[in-house]
Amino acid sequence: MSEFITTKGIAYHIEELVKRADKEITLVTPYLKIAPLLLERIMEHDRKGCFTTIIYGKDELRADQKLALSRLNNLNLYFAKNLHAKCYYNEKQLLITSMNLYEFSENNNREFGIVVDAKKERYLYQEVVKEVESIKASAELQQQNYKPKEEISQQTAYNKYEYKELMEEVYKVLKKKYPFSGISWDGDALVAENFLDLNIDLTNRYGFATITLHNDDYDVNRRYKQEHFDKLYQELPSYRIYWSSPYDIISLYHQKNIEFMDIQDDVRYCIYGIETLVNTLRKLQVVSKSN
Repeated sequence: MSEFITTKGIAYHIEELVKRADKEITLVTPYLKIAPLLLERIMEHDRKGCFTTIIYGKDELRADQKLALSRLNNLNLYFAKNLHAKCYYNEKQLLITSMNLYEFSENNNREFGIVVDAKKERYLYQEVVKEVESIKASAELQQQNYKPKEEISQQTAYNKYEYKELMEEVYKVLKKKYPFSGISWDGDALVAENFLDLNIDLTNRYGFATITLHNDDYDVNRRYKQEHFDKLYQELPSYRIYWSSPYDIISLYHQKNIEFMDIQDDVRYCIYGIETLVNTLRKLQVVSKSN
């Protein structure tokens, strides 16, 4: 259940959100003045190879703040002119609050907020994240040190081979294993409509594999995600999975920091991920034979 918190509890939870993030943190605040302790936590987070997205508005960034943020290796910084919302989250928890980041170390204001658990209140968590993504889409990108999920290039360890080369090898294996799957290579990407005669399309639009459901019923697809997302993670613990709103797109990415001896090991990893994802969706009756 959601938890109601007040001033000191908010400062504690903001710090904990940064400390306990495993992958990424997102900070949405109109006024951006990061307290030294919080900045230190963000820099620790950055040194672990984790990502930070900050969306701010109202005022131009001060020179000292810009200098501090420029030292981060995994930061995307956005400016949203009419921003008034305050929201902070990682992959586990989300905090909606009246507190700006510049008030983090101040105790003279009375603030309150709500903490949302990503698993226990998945729908609410996803709806807030969806709105933040909408704000980000209309904001001005001011600093980019990493690409958003949908643009992440699946470069492998030490850049021994290029993403395009990997995907062409994945295509060749899929074409050989499933010659009647409708899969093709357009010179840059693999494409398969009604893949394996199922009501899905397969591409590598996002990550190394993107499944697009033919069912365009928003409520049904959202229910599928709520009921089955945890099962997908159980079946594919060595992958990153994103089931994106409006819930008809499921994407597979390499696990962070994964390394392979050569490209063929990476190809086998990709093929296993694709096959397991499709077979699991079939077992869960999310996909079926196309009409």
